[in-house]
Amino acid sequence: MSSESSITSSWEKKNYKKQNDENKINYEYSKTPIYSNMFNQKRFIGKGGFGHVYLSQNKFDKQEYAVKKINLTGNNNKS
Repeated sequence: MSSESSITSSWEKKNYKKQNDENKINYEYSKTPIYSNMFNQKRFIGKGGFGHVYLSQNKFDKQEYAVKKINLTGNNNKS
């Protein structure tokens, strides 16, 4: 039974390390804005409702969408 518990322990350590490595990768990915990962911004369409609207093409389905980008940092500078 002791050899079985050491195998389990070894497996658990490898699995834990794998999960931590995956979490690091996911954390690094999450630092990148989702918008820039999913869309190619084509042109400015307009503004209003606390944001700016852009014509953007989805990188995966190649469809065009109007995407409103809203500043969530609390910075009230108008541009």
